[in-house]
Amino acid sequence: MKKAKKILSIVSVLIFTGLLIYISVKVGLELFSDPTALREYINKFGAFAPLVFFILQVLQVIIAFIPGNVLGVVGGGLFGYVESFILNAGAIYLGSMIMFYIGKHFTKRIALIFVSEETYDKYIKIISGKTGRMSLFFMFYLPFFPDDALSLLAGASTMTYKEFIMYVLIGRTPGIIYPALLGAGVLDGKITLLVIGSTVYIGFMLFGLIMAKKHSDLFGKDKKN
Repeated sequence: MKKAKKILSIVSVLIFTGLLIYISVKVGLELFSDPTALREYINKFGAFAPLVFFILQVLQVIIAFIPGNVLGVVGGGLFGYVESFILNAGAIYLGSMIMFYIGKHFTKRIALIFVSEETYDKYIKIISGKTGRMSLFFMFYLPFFPDDALSLLAGASTMTYKEFIMYVLIGRTPGIIYPALLGAGVLDGKITLLVIGSTVYIGFMLFGLIMAKKHSDLFGKDKKN
């Protein structure tokens, strides 16, 4: 019974991932790099626009070469800050969990469909190290790392689902909030919200950078005396 459930869940993930890849081919990957075209495409679905946005955002988490920040900003302009954040966060959390599941239950050969071998070898070593959990948190928190690939690699480590959910919720949320603020500020004309949000976000990032510099060993670098 347990084996049957596992097979069913694996097949479900494969079907879901296949559908998302099919949608990306159907929509056209170039659409994700053009904010104006992307906004028009989503908007034409009317009442179903939030659902389309959600699906596209899950898609960009799973398919590494789709830029996610453009979609987040467009969502802020289309739906406003609050609704955009809810849709964005839900999609990214779900996509991250799918990637973690793939990393946990499939072989490296399957994982390399989603990330390059160079990325896999570089980050799996860091995440699997003795400071791997704290390393993952900082890499999620800071904007310079491949968050979506890290979710898959976290699955390939000994990290539990409970631990991963905690790191995603705490580490990825600041990076989800800001694109929604940016979109609502620039595309929806809410400049005050944009200025306040940008100031707070920059403050959080500077704090993260200072802490990361103090603990450079978390990223596989030797500390300098």
